Amino acid sequence: SSLNVVVENIGSTTEKNKVIITLIKIAEENTLRNGKYSRIDQSFKTAYKNRPVFTNLYVLFSCNHGDYNAALTKLSQVVEFFQGQSVFTHLDGLNGVVGVVGDVNEKFKLIVELQEMSFEQINYIWSFLGGKQLPSVLYKVRMIPIEALKINGQGTPIMEINIDDNAGI
Repeated sequence: SSLNVVVENIGSTTEKNKVIITLIKIAEENTLRNGKYSRIDQSFKTAYKNRPVFTNLYVLFSCNHGDYNAALTKLSQVVEFFQGQSVFTHLDGLNGVVGVVGDVNEKFKLIVELQEMSFEQINYIWSFLGGKQLPSVLYKVRMIPIEALKINGQGTPIMEINIDDNAGI
């Protein structure tokens, strides 16, 4: 059977018999945030810009179905889908996704990982969503790059360094 999917806050939706996708959290990938970024373009100019921000999205898939067994079946279809394909690239039809521009498309990759939650975390999530607890699963979608096209400065690259041993005499 097919999945009816809606992107919405599960706590405010009136949708029934659907899989609801709710964005829970956006977080920066801290391991990739160091330093400034520069590159040399085709005209041999150095362009200085800030590094892209790589984000992780925490996405909750909930099954809002009147029949509990049907909800579990729909949820298992979601898990089965991401178990079968957990990596998505531009070849999977992601061209045009926000933050993916020009030549970056070929480098674009999403990695979807199932996240384990404690009972306390589950309770907290459903409390702040304002809804009753439904069969659900949390996924982390890794490495969504966000990059402004702004260049902070330009210059010529250093091509050679000369050391004069007699300079200090």
